[in-house]
Amino acid sequence: MLLHFYYGYRRNAFARQLSVIESTQRKRLRNIMSGLRNTQKWGALSSDLSYEQLRSEIPLRSYSDFKEDVETQRQTKQPILCDFVQRYEPTSGSTDVSKWIP
Repeated sequence: MLLHFYYGYRRNAFARQLSVIESTQRKRLRNIMSGLRNTQKWGALSSDLSYEQLRSEIPLRSYSDFKEDVETQRQTKQPILCDFVQRYEPTSGSTDVSKWIP
């Protein structure tokens, strides 16, 4: 009975959160944008940009557009693309050689 109550509560909490997905995602974007203030590549971007503004200012790019910056950041440990990196994970590229993802 107690487990039924607990899981019913958790299910209801989950259902309530479904109604605020967009606001949660926008809040997460603001947090990410704040973290980019200390980077060389993205430091000039305002942390108040909405998703729509960000999308219009920064076009889609491929890994090759960032490859040199990723390598430089890996070697120098300087915040070029992102301010904190725990590790770089290699991927097995399907269209290119292995890529390092911060």
